[in-house]
Amino acid sequence: MEKITVTHEVYDFEELTKEVQAKVIQKEQESEYRLDYPWYEHIIEDFQEKLEKQGWELEIKDIFFSLSYCQGDGASFDAKLDVLKYMKVNKLMTKFPTVTKWAKKDQILGSTHTTSMSSHYCHENTRYFEIEHDMYYDTLTEKEQKKLDWETEDLEKIIEEDRDRDCRELHKLLQEDYEYLSSDEVIKEGLIADEYKYLITGERYD
Repeated sequence: MEKITVTHEVYDFEELTKEVQAKVIQKEQESEYRLDYPWYEHIIEDFQEKLEKQGWELEIKDIFFSLSYCQGDGASFDAKLDVLKYMKVNKLMTKFPTVTKWAKKDQILGSTHTTSMSSHYCHENTRYFEIEHDMYYDTLTEKEQKKLDWETEDLEKIIEEDRDRDCRELHKLLQEDYEYLSSDEVIKEGLIADEYKYLITGERYD
């Protein structure tokens, strides 16, 4: 039996030519294992905390997003809303006195609902917000019913606009962080820090 020993010249990342470095970085960007950890966790946690301060009741698992750069990308969440707390935080109690009155009696309920698109996508338009009244209408006068309905409709619009904006802002933050972590400079810094060795062609030598 003949034993043959093959030797290879190996290089640090910074010793490769600019062209080969670019090739290595591109390969890393396209790897299916790139960012295979919860890099987004701090953004989602901050988002949950922000919503809870507004009166939304949700858990991390109730927040959804997609960053595949195609139709349907976006972010959304499922939650119930403490309408009274929301009005207090946003100083809306004076503007909506009738809703405030019944919310204090725990008879105003708010929550998100899914649309038919939610089975395929998770952007802001896959959900909508709705207020429900937990009282018998026959206990109200006709004037009170109309005033409650008008206030409810106007408040729903305000909350829905906030929900929509929050979802779009979350998606923007996630997209910006993803693009930063996928940038040439950040990947280059990581490759140098990991002290990988490469063949002159750019193939990693393990």
